[in-house]
Parts: sequence; structure tokens; C-alpha cells
Amino acid sequence: MHRTTLPCGLAARQAVQIRCTLRHIPHVAAYRQERLGVRRQEALHGSPTLCLASARPRAVSTIEGLSERCQGLVGSRGQATQSAANALKVPEIKEELHNLGVNVPSGAKKAELVSLLVDAVNDLLHTNNSAAAHPHASDQAPHQAARAVRPSPGSSSAPRERGQSRSRAPATGMDITWLGTSSGSPTLSRNVSGAAIRTSAGSVWLVDCGEGSARQLERTGKVEAARVTRIFITHLHGDHVYGLPNMVAHVDRSRKDTPFEGTPLHVYGPVGTHDFVLASLETSGIVLSAPVLVTEWVLSHEKAHPARPTGVDGMLHRARAAPNMTGPPSPGARQGRGSGGRSNNSNRLVRNLEEWSESYITASVPRWTVQCERGHVVEARQLLHKVPCWGYVITEPDRTELGALVRSKVEAAGLDPTDSAVMGKLMLGEAVVAPSGRAVAPEDVRVPPLRGRKVVVLGDTHNSTHIEDAAAGADLLVHEATFSRGMELKAAIAGHSTSTMAGRFAARVGARALVLTHFSPRYAALPDNVDGSGLNALLEKQERLQEREVMQLIKEARREFRGEVKAARDFLTIDIPALPLDTPWEQPDPDPAPLRLDYQRLASAGRRDNDSAGGGSRKRGRSQGRPPRAGNRR
Repeated sequence: MHRTTLPCGLAARQAVQIRCTLRHIPHVAAYRQERLGVRRQEALHGSPTLCLASARPRAVSTIEGLSERCQGLVGSRGQATQSAANALKVPEIKEELHNLGVNVPSGAKKAELVSLLVDAVNDLLHTNNSAAAHPHASDQAPHQAARAVRPSPGSSSAPRERGQSRSRAPATGMDITWLGTSSGSPTLSRNVSGAAIRTSAGSVWLVDCGEGSARQLERTGKVEAARVTRIFITHLHGDHVYGLPNMVAHVDRSRKDTPFEGTPLHVYGPVGTHDFVLASLETSGIVLSAPVLVTEWVLSHEKAHPARPTGVDGMLHRARAAPNMTGPPSPGARQGRGSGGRSNNSNRLVRNLEEWSESYITASVPRWTVQCERGHVVEARQLLHKVPCWGYVITEPDRTELGALVRSKVEAAGLDPTDSAVMGKLMLGEAVVAPSGRAVAPEDVRVPPLRGRKVVVLGDTHNSTHIEDAAAGADLLVHEATFSRGMELKAAIAGHSTSTMAGRFAARVGARALVLTHFSPRYAALPDNVDGSGLNALLEKQERLQEREVMQLIKEARREFRGEVKAARDFLTIDIPALPLDTPWEQPDPDPAPLRLDYQRLASAGRRDNDSAGGGSRKRGRSQGRPPRAGNRR
């Protein structure tokens, strides 16, 4: 066999690429997790279920909690399969259902028993609270997955993590998958910023497209590029936007010969987004088959205009949108440049930080609103960063109508869920009479009206006050944590946040769950002289160091926020269940005191530490005689 000897440095990098590829093969990934220690992985990423403080203690269910027979049903994707359950005999299936506490309907056929067993095993594996949706149904067509009888979504209301299944529909109707979680540049285990949100409208929305996002989207195995209808860009730093032109082309190609062919693609972002996409597509000779509308956020109504064709054979259009709602400015308001950030000629002197933050926070609060499909609304607000930057609040409408039948409620009412006549009447809104003589109304056994979910994804930020009221009561808050506690000065200079600032903001808006992302690549690249024998050990050492650092960020955020805190990682998917419309909202007791930063004290501490960006100080409460200066928050 012909063998080519590569230079040592290139050979090492090739080995890294192969290793990174193998990490995402299920069996190899499982072996890596076993080697690195399951406890350490759980300590870093939390339990498979994200719970609110009111839902604790958290339950971590594993395959060891199942009988040997049920363990044999679990395939390589971590889910029980129907094919494996079909191999069991009917008495064996009934025995396992009895052991799992599942009522066995009289006269049920084997196919129904198999379905019940698979559902029960997967519920135990994924939630331990009998609240997971049918994982096996996700491999079927969407209309088959939407069965008439479902477990109640209200029994587990917190966002929860799912594994790497090839689901074609979110288990709860809405989920978010991270395509990249690194800041600045990619690392061996993290790509740069990007996230995909699958909505209850059946479409996919992206927030940021760092380089390589199109490939990351395909590697998820569960998010279809053809379903992408909207892309929201927070700001034009390369780690958030360099992958946008390729993503536009990739989505356009993916729609060929699908029901989505010809569907317009909407892109939203700061001024300059359109020119970047236009130059990239025209230079590379890309041909678009469907319209692409780029909407840029502008502050002046004089600069706003409707969509106009600009190039790429008339398929690319540009529109500019001015704020549709603006709050009253504070007395003496000063509008900063762009999104309130410093001008490009700033020398980053600490004495300018306070004025810079003050000019942002005292300015008026512009709001941009996008009306999307099926009543979904996206609101864009400005954030404080070095360049114009936005955060996005995604809100779905309340579902006031009754939903699907709930199997557990049907059985509790004494009805047979396999009786199509009874089920049909309930679905049509008619009451039925149980064998016991009790009248059962449709609202007794169907999913209650659900409150619309709210997901908040922030771009790079040092101050998010402008978006605070819009983010109130978020089901899921995605906040950057580029720096750790004690690095407040460095975060201020760079226009970023610490984990403490992220936790404080989550508490102030009363979020149900907080996910940290945008982690700094603090560790150096691999040296070129590493041979194959030492590569694995070095990789694992760096991975342990990174995990320890991220775990510390989680702990710091939890000191400020009593809700659930999660560290995002590439390809992580979190389901976002909806709460019943009449569920009373209990906020996680946010601290009303803003986080104030004394920039002069921070600067002194930084000089003492030889400019190491340390010495953060936090002042709680309000000063005597006057309210806190809003520009010093977080």
C-alpha cells in the first residue's frame, strides 16, 4: 500500500481533524465519555433535564435504571426502538409494562403494547417524570408523529436537553440547537457563534452564522436547511457573520425539489449585512433560485426604505427598517455612535468607559418588530458592544384552543384510549360517558390552552438594559459569558460580559433558564511537534482544562441566578416546553439591585495586577440620596 509521510506538524493537525470527526460517531462518543468520566460530564453539562428551582430535586435517569430486558431495547441513539420491542413476546411486554407502572389496556394487540413499552422506556430515559414526547415518532413523517394521544407537556415545564437523535420535529414544538459556542475563533471542540431555532410554525430560524455554520447545520442531523426561512445577525464581527453568504447559498441549494423551493429567505442585521452578502455571492458566482431579502436596522426614518432589488440577477433585495416603537429619552440623553458603542478611534482608555456606557443607557430605546409566520413575533433591541449590536426576543402566540388528547388523562377518566369512537367525540369537542357513569368533558382529557413561549438570544454585550423589559419572563435566555468573575475591566474594554453579569441579568428579567455561551478560547493551539502518541493525552488534558473553566462560569452565574443554568456546547439541543395558559408564573426572586461597576477602582486593581484585568468590585443597593447611575449597570 502506498503511504505518504506528512510533515510532523501537518500530520498532527490531520490527526486532530480525524479525531474531531470520530467524536461525533455515537459509539466513539460514548467511549470518550466513559474514558473522561461520566460524573465529570454531568457536573459540566448538568442533568439531561433542565429544571426550574421549583421543580427540584433534579432527576437523572440512566439506562442502569431499566431492567436487563428493557436495556436491550435501547439502540445506539440512546432511544428504545420498535424493532427491538417487536422481538419480545406479548407476556414479556406486559410484564415490563407492569414493572414500569403502565396500565395495560384489556384486549390490546401486540402493536399497541409495543408502542406503549417504547414510549414508557423513552419517557424514563429522557425525563424520569413521564413527560417526554414520543421519541420514536420523530423518525416517522411529521403527520404520523402528531398523534392524537400524547403525554401531557405540563408535567415537565422546564427546558430540557435532548440527545443527538435525527428528529424531524421538535419534541415540544420548539427547540434550539447550538451550531457554535466559541468566541473570536473556533477551537478543536467549539465552532464560532451560531444557533438554530425550530419553531412551532414548522420553520427554522438562525441567529448568527459564524464560519462553518452551514457544515455545522448538516452535522446536527436533525435541522433541515431547507426549512430555514429567517436568519438574524446580531452584529458584524467575523465570528458571527463570516458564514452568512455560504449559509444563504446552502439554504437555496437545499430547497431544490422540496416543498420549500422558491420560498423567500429573510435576513436581518445591522447596516452592512446586505453589502457583505452581495459582494460574497457575486464574487463567487453564486446563482440564487429564490428571493433573498436582507433587512438592515437603521435608527433614522429618513434612511428607511422598502425592499429593492440590488443584484445577483434580481434575486437579492435590500430593505432598511427604522424603529417602529421608541421609548422616551432620559433627561440629557446623548445618542452614542451606532448602537451606543464607542467610536472606532477610541483608544480604550478606562476613563472613557463610564461615559461610553452612560451615553448608551440614557439614549432612547428603539425597537424593531418583525411579524413572522403563524403569529410569531421577533423584537430586536440594541445592546452595548464595540460595534452596532442587537439582541432578539422571539415570542410565539398563546394557544387558546384545546390541544391533543392526553393518554394518561384519558385512562385516568376510565376511558379506553384505543376506542376510536370515544376518541373521535372528544376530539370533536363532545362530552362522553365513562363506564363508571361519569361524564367526561373534552377539556378534562386534552392538552389545556398553552402560553406562548419566549426565547431571548443576545449578541455580544456589556450592557443589555435596552432589552430588559422585552426579555422579562423569558422561558430561555441565551447570554454570552466570555469572561469569568474578576475580569470585569477586561470585559468592559472588550464590550463583553462575565458569567456574573449573565446571571444577574437572568435574575432581573425573571428567566426560567439561562444558557451561557460564547466562551473564550483561552488555550493555545497544539504545538506542531506533537507526535501521534502524545496527541490524545494532550487533547484530553486541554479538554479537561476547558471543562473546568466552563464549570466555574456556571457556578459564578448560579450565585446570581436561582434558576437553571446551562453551558451550551456545539450540537446541544434544548427542548422548550410550553406552560398551560393559566399557570401562575413564579419568578426566581430576582435581585432588584443592579450590578454597578466602579471603573476607576477596576482600573486601579488592573494596574496592581500588571494589567491582568482583575479586581472587579460589585456594589449592591442604592447610594444614599440618589438612584444608581444607569450607565453603571452590569
